Amino acid sequence: MARARLPFSWIVAGIALAAYAAVNHYVTAVHPGSSLAAWLPLAPVAIAAAAVAWRSRWRYPLLGGGAGLLTLIWLAPDRLAPGDKVLYAYLAEHVGINLLLGWGFGSTLLAGREALCTRLARSVHGALPPEVERYSRAVTVAWTAFFAGVAAVSLLLFFSASVDAWSIFANFVNLPLAVAMFVVEYRVRLRVLPDFPHASILTGFRSFTAPPKPGAAVVEPGQG
Repeated sequence: MARARLPFSWIVAGIALAAYAAVNHYVTAVHPGSSLAAWLPLAPVAIAAAAVAWRSRWRYPLLGGGAGLLTLIWLAPDRLAPGDKVLYAYLAEHVGINLLLGWGFGSTLLAGREALCTRLARSVHGALPPEVERYSRAVTVAWTAFFAGVAAVSLLLFFSASVDAWSIFANFVNLPLAVAMFVVEYRVRLRVLPDFPHASILTGFRSFTAPPKPGAAVVEPGQG
């Protein structure tokens, strides 16, 4: 069976993320007083807002309004004056993203809702045995705890360690930890559910970003 290959767009996105992390660390730990340090935290927010706007039927007015807002901020640079306080923008960005992801998982654990990982597993495999539903719910709990833990460590390092230590964790350790989480969960799943037809790590990662169509099971038994 041929190995699954990463889509080219994912490779480009990975390179872009690595470049952003490197620049982020440089301006945070080396040149926090530069004007770039004041603007850089806006980049992911602007990209996310543009992506949401593009999916709207009012995409062009929203995109135009966003471009106008950025232009106004650019023309009034004193509102984004560089300095030590800009580091709090980076902290808010990192902690906020992880807390939002944690809420995205944790909110599906509330009564009357289906756990997010159970929903994703159902989108890949269709009907699920009870033991798989229990396991996927436990995985949702684990991801919730993971993102909450990352946010807590980020705050702890920011206020009790050096800026360098916090920046290295936020920019270079966070993402590899998430990848390691995928790998560890996959290995645990192979042991806990040995008779279940497991999807590959790549298929599981794809389900986080673009869930397959219902009933289109993509299964790779014995892989890994």
